[in-house]
Amino acid sequence: MKKESSGSPLALYRHLSRLGINTGTSEKFVRYILLTNNIILTTLTLIPPYAVLFYAVGMHFLALALIGVFLMFIYFLYLTSQGKFFISRLLTVLSLNTILGIYAIAMGRESGIHFLYFVFFTLPFLLFDLK
Repeated sequence: MKKESSGSPLALYRHLSRLGINTGTSEKFVRYILLTNNIILTTLTLIPPYAVLFYAVGMHFLALALIGVFLMFIYFLYLTSQGKFFISRLLTVLSLNTILGIYAIAMGRESGIHFLYFVFFTLPFLLFDLK
């Protein structure tokens, strides 16, 4: 098996996904931090291609809005690295749910309503430890 180099994208992703985890971090917080960081990193990898695509087809305002969303999610990752786990998770979930809600509304009632159900039913599970 080939060992990954420290400069590879996979090594960078693994490092960023563990941001905010120290040796004394409880197992419960490790799960939340990994979940939040992976959601943020997934969102960050999806934004640049769409921003370039929107810019290329002449939708400059939308491309700039996506750059703003990109910077916002980088800030959420920074909050996690500073130990502000709950506020980072709360802002991440609310931002993603707002984005999905806007997407669902833009798709119309027939095809977008299932996104709204997903948005409002997953919020408590991502924020709190429900048994």
